[in-house]
Amino acid sequence: MGEIWGNWCLFFIPKQDNIIAFLWLVKTRTLYLLRSKLLNKTGVLPRTYGIASTSGPNAVRKMEWPELVGMTVEEAERKIKEDMPGVQTQVIEPNCLFTMDFNQRRVRLLVDSSGKVQKPPRLC
Repeated sequence: MGEIWGNWCLFFIPKQDNIIAFLWLVKTRTLYLLRSKLLNKTGVLPRTYGIASTSGPNAVRKMEWPELVGMTVEEAERKIKEDMPGVQTQVIEPNCLFTMDFNQRRVRLLVDSSGKVQKPPRLC
């Protein structure tokens, strides 16, 4: 079983009452093993969580902040840096061009003309 999203491929291997999942990043040819505790009953990763982090065997890293929509840039940056110290934030104003490359240490803040976060910030 598997799913493909852009440069990511997710594969599931059912084992007894457990599910082993592998996440393959095609671009860098990197394979991640996901623990079954991260999966919900349907075998799908919750949208706000990413690959297992290095801080502990069951720790997860947040990849998206939907709760920040409508906040100012300063408030959003503070919350993101609380959740993920060392990450870089990049403010994208309306009608600005930006690259589509993936950087696991960057969060883009898409803001409206009043400087409020318009879309959920996410690692990108």
